[in-house]
Amino acid sequence: MCQYLRDVCSTKLLNTPIELGRPRVVVQIDENLLNHKSKYNRGRRPKKDLWVFGLADTSFKPAITYMEIVEKRDAAILITKH
Repeated sequence: MCQYLRDVCSTKLLNTPIELGRPRVVVQIDENLLNHKSKYNRGRRPKKDLWVFGLADTSFKPAITYMEIVEKRDAAILITKH
């Protein structure tokens, strides 16, 4: 059942792409480094940093957001992806 629901959601998202922003609407963008630190010397740190690039259109209630994991956060890469 879980796989069926995943398939339905994936199909819906692929058939109706998210469009963020319109004229005179500000879209907020930000990047974030997800890197946890071990507590009490338990667990392992990730081998490489995980950068997430996100967009948020706050003109909708609730806000519409989009996030994607990126290898590098160079301007050239971020512009070509979106």
